Amino acid sequence: FIGKNLDEKELRDGFNACIDTPEVLEKRIKTLRFAMGTKVECKTGGGWVKGEVVAHMYRDEFMPPGMVAPYQVKLDSGELIWAPEDVNNLIRKG
Repeated sequence: FIGKNLDEKELRDGFNACIDTPEVLEKRIKTLRFAMGTKVECKTGGGWVKGEVVAHMYRDEFMPPGMVAPYQVKLDSGELIWAPEDVNNLIRKG
């Protein structure tokens, strides 16, 4: 039967790890590869473009519900973009 013999502590700990608290946000930021101010290159439709990390765990109203981007990047052109994942094929050290 579904729901029988579940480990309540494990379930509670897993749930609490998903809640957006200042502590959880701080943990997530610590796992990111690039600090604020780091010069990076981002993959765009026009190729790799240079910029600088200006925010961590970025969210705006145009993103799908629940989505949070690890980085917001200010390109050398002045345009603001965000990296949807912290992976080398989307964002790398500049």
